[in-house]
Amino acid sequence: MLDCARLSTPRSVRPPLAAGLPDETLEEVNRLWTIARAFANTAHEVNNALQVIAGNAEMLRAQDLEPAIQRRLEAISAQTGRATSLISTLQAYARADRDPSPTVDLGAIVDSAVGLRAAALRRERISVSVDAASRRAAPVAGPGARLLQIVIDVLLQAELVLKGRPAPAITVRVEPLDGSSVVRVNASASDLMVNDVVSTEEAAGALTAGAQLWAARYLAERVGGSVTAAVAPGSCEWTLAVPAMPT
Repeated sequence: MLDCARLSTPRSVRPPLAAGLPDETLEEVNRLWTIARAFANTAHEVNNALQVIAGNAEMLRAQDLEPAIQRRLEAISAQTGRATSLISTLQAYARADRDPSPTVDLGAIVDSAVGLRAAALRRERISVSVDAASRRAAPVAGPGARLLQIVIDVLLQAELVLKGRPAPAITVRVEPLDGSSVVRVNASASDLMVNDVVSTEEAAGALTAGAQLWAARYLAERVGGSVTAAVAPGSCEWTLAVPAMPT
């Protein structure tokens, strides 16, 4: 029989990895972990609802309706398709598959990361653009989920730096560099100063300002890459470098 008494843990006893973390941080970690565990079921139900909405919209579009109504139905179909795509990307990220894929397209990783942050960036009035013309980088080894997490972490750091500043903008480029494939995330604002930017060396621990940068650097090192920062008045650029696949 299961002895529930043996499973109880006094408040003063913590797992080794939690030693030294404040209670508020542990509470936040637990909340985020719970959200992640519940996400899969929620995403499945939302996808089912979106399929019903999209299916009904398509049936109505097949009828002879007024042009104004047709345009609204087209908008419904487009938005349900966009929502379904975003949920699928989140589901793939939440699975966090650590098995390396044969090759990973960093351009596709960047598109997914920017897509996941697009709504938040719009709310903060931060413009974002991906330099498609620079996508000449060679494929890299997986795992894709970890690389996606790194790019998202860097984007989150850029958002943190730019929040509330005038004319904030993020530009992302993908390009080759000395046997590596790199993703450059440039954050710029008219009043951005060097002291406003957290460097990779100064990045703090979990769930504090700079945590995204700390996590990005740690994860990059796990895949044999690196994350560095170059700061100048008015802008900061973070560079994720990952070894390219041999040709």
